[in-house]
Amino acid sequence: MRLFFLHIPKTAGQSFRKAAIEFFGKDAVFLLYGKNKRKTTPLVYDIYYQDDKLSEEEKFTKISDAMIEHKIQFFSSHASATLLPSFNPKESIVFFREPISRILSHYNYAIKKGHFCGTLEDFIEDPHYQNIQSALLCGMDINEIGFIGITEEYKKSIELFNKMFNVRFKVFQKNKMYTFFGYKNKKNIDDKLKQKIELYNQQDFILYKKALEIYDNRLRKYNV
Repeated sequence: MRLFFLHIPKTAGQSFRKAAIEFFGKDAVFLLYGKNKRKTTPLVYDIYYQDDKLSEEEKFTKISDAMIEHKIQFFSSHASATLLPSFNPKESIVFFREPISRILSHYNYAIKKGHFCGTLEDFIEDPHYQNIQSALLCGMDINEIGFIGITEEYKKSIELFNKMFNVRFKVFQKNKMYTFFGYKNKKNIDDKLKQKIELYNQQDFILYKKALEIYDNRLRKYNV
């Protein structure tokens, strides 16, 4: 088994990644999270960042080959679904989140970490932060994804995942965003902002609806 986790930001990905590391062991997990060597596995860092002659596809093929060589069972990255030809889509994993909640969580995180200094309205109107979930999927048919989880039903999603892949992942709540001055959630923003989020993220709303349908069907299939 070589599971590939397409980690969409602010969808409980860190909690899922922690569960994978605990279950498989650190030595059986590859991580690719930028040039920060504390988050990216050294061998993956060398493959992805040190050889400029390789194309993107060649890099991920090399990572896939390294997973076989080193008996790696889980790979996690914010990279897009374009790399999936190097892996098995049936062993891919994605968590989706209700778009308004995901965007507000992303905004809170960006403000707290100093990655963004504008207003929530500025954030919503910035193309860089729009339709993040569908952008990561790059037009891929989500029916081909091996596992679809829903962040709002994280505990039940883990139960479904464990049944589907015959594993025993634990439920963690890592990187939970606690309230701070200026913290935004669905209860303290007005309807006008919610409507603006929907206007600028229509693809994500369509995608989330499809993900819910697939998730519900699989819950019934696996009797969860």
